Formats: sequence, C-alpha cells, structure tokens
Amino acid sequence: VTSIYVSTEDRMDLDEDVSRYLGDLVLSRTDGSPARATVRQILTHTAGLTVHGFDGYLRSQSIPTAEQIILGQPPANSDPVVQEREPGEKWEYSGGGYTVLQKCVMNVTGRSFEEAMDELVLRPLEMEFSTFRQDVTEDLASGHSGGKEVEGGHMIMPELAAAGLWTTPSDLARFGIHIQKILSGEEGIVPANLVREMVREQCRTADFGDTEKGMGLGCFLDEICGRPCFGHGGDNIGFESSAWFALDGSFGFCLMVNSDDAWKIMDKLAMYLLEEEDK
Repeated sequence: VTSIYVSTEDRMDLDEDVSRYLGDLVLSRTDGSPARATVRQILTHTAGLTVHGFDGYLRSQSIPTAEQIILGQPPANSDPVVQEREPGEKWEYSGGGYTVLQKCVMNVTGRSFEEAMDELVLRPLEMEFSTFRQDVTEDLASGHSGGKEVEGGHMIMPELAAAGLWTTPSDLARFGIHIQKILSGEEGIVPANLVREMVREQCRTADFGDTEKGMGLGCFLDEICGRPCFGHGGDNIGFESSAWFALDGSFGFCLMVNSDDAWKIMDKLAMYLLEEEDK
C-alpha cells in the first residue's frame, strides 16, 4: 500500500516526502535546514517532529492558521513544529506532525480541512453530530479542569487534525464499526488494503503513560480481553476520551467525559463494558 486516497482525484503517497504536499511552506530541522519526513512516518509518530500537544485558545483570542501553528508564528501559542531527530530514529508522539498533515490535506484537496473531512468522512459515515468546525456554539458539553468549568466552556482548537474534532460516542463508534466492516470484507470509504495497512503494526511505541503498544497508521494497537484491537485516547483541556475496537469486529467501546480528572472513572467503565462483553 503506497497511497492514501484523499478523494477520487487526489491522493497522498504514504512514502513520499511530505514537503511535496506543503506548497511554499518549508518544514525545518532544528538547525534551520529543510526537514525530510514521509506521510507514513508522521502518521506513526516516527518523523522526529516536535510539539506533543496543544493548549488551545479562548474565544476572545486571535486564532492562528495551520501554517502559523507549524511555523510557531503569532498568534500561535505553541512552539514551531521542527524536526529534532532523524526520521525513524525514535517513536515520539507529535500532535505537531498531524498539524503538518492537516495542511497537506488542505493543499491536496483545495478545501479547508473542515470541509474536506465533512465531505470525505463525516457525511459518508452519517456522523451527523460531528464536525471539525471551531465556530459552533450550540449543543456542546462544557469542559471542566481542576474542578472548574473551562472559561467559555471549551478551548478553540485550530490544530484540527490533532485536536479539533467535536463528536459523540455514538458517532465515533460509527467510524470504528465502519473500519471493522471493511476488515471483514465489506466495501467502505477507503480501500480494504489501506485499512489493513492502517491496523498493521508499523513500530512499537515508547512508554506513553502505561505499557508499550503497537503503532499503526494513526491508531494504537493493543490486545484487550485476548483480542487484537485498534484505538486511541483523547485529552484536551477539560475533556478526556478513549475508543477501542476489536479487529475481528466482536466488540468496541467509546468513552467521553467532560473533565480533566476522569481517567479512573473511564477505566472502571471500560472494565465494566468488557466484563459485560465476556458474559
């Protein structure tokens, strides 16, 4: 598998230098020289890129573009995304790398990231309560941090690919179930060989707060209840989430809590769901 189909006409090569899709934007190493990294390396967090995650912005603040975030230019409140290690040298989580891919998708499709994701993923999967738009104000849960409501209810996250999805557990489950169905032989929004590559172990992760895991293309791989699974957690200011799906389609769960202090509750809920599954 070499290509990610962004649309029928447009595609991104997994093993192509990402600079091909960045237009005039130059991704740099720490010494200022041009960086070289592939789409696959960014998806697997092995591109050597910096910036783990993002704090977001209050509604009263100016919101940076994806390019300003990557370059670390005002009004961005995060460091520039640079390459500090040789590609493939080490696994290290980089939300900054996913902002680079966000810019690539925008350039390849000629649309905003929000529009591209709506057209290519959310609408085809009938995820009607999901969006990457950051200007929505209705029907949103307010986040809580340190026992207090986040100012304005939530932070604005222009780092859309890394941190900007608004969704519900049911909608996110639709995505996971769709991937499971493709793995079982049904047709889907992307070719089956690409989905199989997505859930194939590309590398092993470093210690990421718990035990070492496998890394696919954009998802973690682990064994739950004796069955191989793919999934990912989420952690923005005021919100936490976890979603895991069995590769054989036998089960899956999505948990979301609007609090920074919810991991213990989520772990207990996950164990309860899994115990029910085993009955």
